[in-house]
Amino acid sequence: MASSAHETTGEVGGSKVDRATAVGATPLTREDWIANVSRADGAPVVVATTVIAGPTPTMSRAFKVGCDDDQEYWIKTLEGVDPSQRASLVLEQVVGRVGLLLGVAVVPPHLVRIPVGMDFPELGNGRAVLPGVAHASVSFSSVVEKKAVPDHRGDDDNKRRHAGIFALADLARGSDPQYLYDTSADNSIFSHDHGLYACNTGQLDVQAMVASVDQPGMSCGDPVGLDTAELERLADRLGSIAESEIAPILNLVPSDWPVSDEQLGTLGWFLFERAANVAVRLRGLMP
Repeated sequence: MASSAHETTGEVGGSKVDRATAVGATPLTREDWIANVSRADGAPVVVATTVIAGPTPTMSRAFKVGCDDDQEYWIKTLEGVDPSQRASLVLEQVVGRVGLLLGVAVVPPHLVRIPVGMDFPELGNGRAVLPGVAHASVSFSSVVEKKAVPDHRGDDDNKRRHAGIFALADLARGSDPQYLYDTSADNSIFSHDHGLYACNTGQLDVQAMVASVDQPGMSCGDPVGLDTAELERLADRLGSIAESEIAPILNLVPSDWPVSDEQLGTLGWFLFERAANVAVRLRGLMP
């Protein structure tokens, strides 16, 4: 069954951790991050049981499915996206989970298993949906999607939510920004569809991440009116984030998704290395 976005934010906080203590005397290099990737397929997975709608006329050709937990999900399959952008599903998972780690209003990422023998309509791209694990998000019952800069700042607690969206877009070098507004909850905003974050390629381009690690992320518009206390909290959180918080997120990526340890480790390094500078930029948004 569908549920409202307001009920499934998945937002979490996070106690402040002393960065020097958490990181140690010698911070991990990019090569260390790569060496520490160890995917063990430990993320929770629900099983698709029926196709409800789709594919959508979008680059990902998403489907809505019912699952064995009695929820409905929109899924993106490896076969639905262009083969050159299959790593975009990895970005969807990692950026969404990092957003939850930071307490940002994102649509929580899930994983759905497509069982052997399940029938799907034609994708329209010459490929068929195959058994395996797909990226998924719960189907909300009352949302409007917009691709413009974050809107409705005066509604609900969107002044706080917008602050988190600014932070995540900078941290993960967001592009092609997309947001959902829950019309049943005073237009509360959620960031979603993060497949083109980290350098706008959907490919986890290692060279692009290395070249841009010190560059600011995209602007999310006018910062006037952002919740100052939330900007301060996010800056503190980013300033103290530890490798040990990000690494487990990387290792939740399904082992059979076509992404290398170098790509995945570089993404973790990229996010961690950017955090301190993003914290400085967030403080610069305060009045």
